[in-house]
Amino acid sequence: MPWLAIPFSDVEAKKALNGRFDVEGIPCLVILQHNNNKDDATLHDGVELIYRYGVQAFPFTKERLEELQEEERKKQESQTISSLLVSIDRDVLLSHPNNKQVPIASLVGKTIGLYFSAKWCIPGMKFTPKLISIYKKIKELLREVVDDDQDFEIVYVSSDSNEIEFKSEFNTMPWLALPFGDDANKNLAKYFDVRGIPSLIILGPNGHKHELSLVSQGSGGGPFICCDCEEQGSGWAYQCIQCGYEVHPKCVKAVERDAYNSDH
Repeated sequence: MPWLAIPFSDVEAKKALNGRFDVEGIPCLVILQHNNNKDDATLHDGVELIYRYGVQAFPFTKERLEELQEEERKKQESQTISSLLVSIDRDVLLSHPNNKQVPIASLVGKTIGLYFSAKWCIPGMKFTPKLISIYKKIKELLREVVDDDQDFEIVYVSSDSNEIEFKSEFNTMPWLALPFGDDANKNLAKYFDVRGIPSLIILGPNGHKHELSLVSQGSGGGPFICCDCEEQGSGWAYQCIQCGYEVHPKCVKAVERDAYNSDH
């Protein structure tokens, strides 16, 4: 570390600071304002700020954070699927067979799922087959519906350790993918504040998001009433913090559709 430290032997000082700033877990970064020592000026969520904004958060004043939040709000309001996925030297995604290239422009006007996962992710190993089944059923349903305005696609956003694992995982998926190692994989995870995988971000035809996080009883979930089929559920569920939805994985498409046809 390139900064200062309290001596390891100074146990009393460390205990006092933990108590003073109510530190309940680590890592924890408390930011003190150089010209204001009042409690309401102290920032207790420094780790999240660094993760979310990086160096742009400096000098960590409330005024600066309000500016960043306003910039973020405006950016999200104007975002499109192209602005999220297109880079300077790439305007295509990978498809099957043999990494066929699909123009990102072909996704405009569709409901898009950004699926963050990896071959090494154990919850992903369990959920990906379920998502594949749902994806295929949705595609079959859309083929039966005479409505050119409705379409759905998923894009795999990889956190795989290497290209071999990426290819192995992507070959099991019937949807599209960002290339392995493309900066967009990390940029999208940071932009949508993805803290764990698997995670599914749903973008409506207008390119705006509706985030559904996969949870279990051991990761923030619990018994629930499915907001789509109204049956009781337990174990795995998709949960939306924004609007309070909790749904069975099998009911996720209905929630996606309803969420974008209403104001919650």
